Amino acid sequence: MDEIQKMLRQLKRDHSDVNLSELKGMLSSMNDYLDKNVTKRGVRRLRNDLFSHPRIISHDHVYANVYFAREHLNDFFEILKSGHIKEESDIVALSKEFIYDLWDLNYHSGVNFLNLDGRITKPVTQWASMFYFKASWLGTNNYKTIPNLNVMNFDISIIPVFIRMALEMKIKEVIGYEKAYDSHNKESNITVHQILSVIKQNKRLNFFGEVIDVNDLLHVNRWANYFVHTGVSSYYWKYREAISILNPLFKEENGFNMQGRTFAVNFAGIKAELSKKYKKKVILVS
Repeated sequence: MDEIQKMLRQLKRDHSDVNLSELKGMLSSMNDYLDKNVTKRGVRRLRNDLFSHPRIISHDHVYANVYFAREHLNDFFEILKSGHIKEESDIVALSKEFIYDLWDLNYHSGVNFLNLDGRITKPVTQWASMFYFKASWLGTNNYKTIPNLNVMNFDISIIPVFIRMALEMKIKEVIGYEKAYDSHNKESNITVHQILSVIKQNKRLNFFGEVIDVNDLLHVNRWANYFVHTGVSSYYWKYREAISILNPLFKEENGFNMQGRTFAVNFAGIKAELSKKYKKKVILVS
């Protein structure tokens, strides 16, 4: 692929009609790949593979990525069809996110499930300056636009930060977590990973029931933490799947609720197990 072709390919992605046509071709190739590589792994196992280390490539990891990429790309087309996304700029931004992610995965997987030649990649690590500019804009609104220093949609790439915060705050809110003290009576935090681990290990304390799988929450938390500590972004469909996993925490049967779903919690049991396992004095406000 010569330089002119590369430039044209980049330029054309500023037009939704061309982008959507390209994505439909990719979707067809993904369908062929999944049909030829059928797995007996269920959705829970596929999610485990999906949220493993973002840069470790294995057959199972690739299959899971293609599986969920297809699921959420289909969702994207359904949303477009229903008319919920109307602005050309929004359609272009989201379609480009899918296109660049799929090109990148196709190359790094070594499988070429899209049957494409060449390599078009995008930066995977966000710079500290991007966080600074975003924080400045959100905090003061003096920055009307963030410099386009990166081909990645920064607002999308930082979703794991918000997912991480939403998950921790919700779980601690549900169990009434206030604080914890170590053996020296110094304040010492209990993490959401520790809370979820205790719930996973003690079935009698699992207040999620059939609604949410604790393993899914642990996987999403670990995945989100990886971005928080490294700035290395994931593929767009991982954000969509993580959001769908957290959805039951904030959605009641009759729709969205700012406080989220309510759960019947064994407060005394959770407090006792957290204190015992992590050797801390845990204070819950139930």
